[in-house]
Amino acid sequence: MNNSGESPKIAVLMAAYNAEKTLRRSVNSVLASTIPVDLYIVDDGSKIPVSVFLGDVPQNVFIHRLSKNVGLPLALNAGLRIILEKNCDYIARFDADDFSYPERFQKQVEYLEAHPDVSVVGCWARVINEEMNETLFELRHPERHEDILKAMRYNSAFIHPTLFFRSEVLKSLGQCYNDDYRIAEDYELMARVVRGFRTANVPQALMDYSYLSEYSASKKRNRQLWIRLRVQLEKFSPVDIHAWLGVLKTACLFCMPLHLVAEMKKKRILTPKNIE
Repeated sequence: MNNSGESPKIAVLMAAYNAEKTLRRSVNSVLASTIPVDLYIVDDGSKIPVSVFLGDVPQNVFIHRLSKNVGLPLALNAGLRIILEKNCDYIARFDADDFSYPERFQKQVEYLEAHPDVSVVGCWARVINEEMNETLFELRHPERHEDILKAMRYNSAFIHPTLFFRSEVLKSLGQCYNDDYRIAEDYELMARVVRGFRTANVPQALMDYSYLSEYSASKKRNRQLWIRLRVQLEKFSPVDIHAWLGVLKTACLFCMPLHLVAEMKKKRILTPKNIE
């Protein structure tokens, strides 16, 4: 799959905190990949250690336990410090409550190898209600970098656990995830990335994405909106109409009930392809 004929080295980064209900299924979905991957799990101080819960794991699964719970941004940074010493070709993100399709990593490698100018690629996903185990809608972000730049003015144009990086991108950033932007750390990271690297999304659903794990608490959602607004203002360009519209959209979402946002997404009224 590369010029040498050897399989690329892919490291999948996952952080887990008290994720016993979903972790085993998520891990199994990664291990079912159609191409070889190494899975690095950062146990963010779970009450039941991940190593105890999972028991014996294959040789391509590595578990690093933190002494205390530090939160997602710092846990991911801890995992990246380990991975970046391994000289991997690619680094993928995944979450402990999502489900990866077997062909996901292969499709993303093939996309990057077919587009050498692209450094980071995400993909589409089926959004699942984790309590009812039903498909709510398909989340589709723009494929092309030019459209992604526009969409980033409104919200992240990527689903965080679908991100797939060339390793040199993360090596070049110095600080990857910023704890000051917790809950919206992925939006802040990609707001930096899109300004220095070409990006894309594979226009195909390659994973199931848990909806309620991200949006169930309104207090958490409001904090996420505040941080999104902060990033939008920090990157604000007064000559860009989408910068103005993005700030306006975020402000309006503060007043919009969560269930109404979900219904509008189901009906493709708030479609990421158009305005997110």
